[in-house]
Amino acid sequence: MLRVPNRALADLDAAVALLPEFANVYLFRGIAWADMREFDRAFQDFLTASKLNPNDPAIFNDLGNAYERLGNHDRAIESLGQAIRLNPDYAQAFYNRARIYESKAIRRKRCRIWTLR
Repeated sequence: MLRVPNRALADLDAAVALLPEFANVYLFRGIAWADMREFDRAFQDFLTASKLNPNDPAIFNDLGNAYERLGNHDRAIESLGQAIRLNPDYAQAFYNRARIYESKAIRRKRCRIWTLR
């Protein structure tokens, strides 16, 4: 988590202007946006980073988290699965995916209970 995301954003915007093909700039700017709870903007930066560097599991982990925050749990699971395929030892991605699976199961159970009433 960044301590001063507003300050970081100004520098990251400058870095994007100077190095628009550098995936890590978008990754870290996405993290800054997420810290500010600007999940749409974070998502866009993570998506750009994933296109620029499709072999970085950290990018797909953060993209999955952004999909989750935006309510798209199926795409979140797909992105986290990609992070795991890229690094089968990526414990954080396994944890994040399990958390989303559990959340989906709880929602399905609640829907069944409400349907029965």
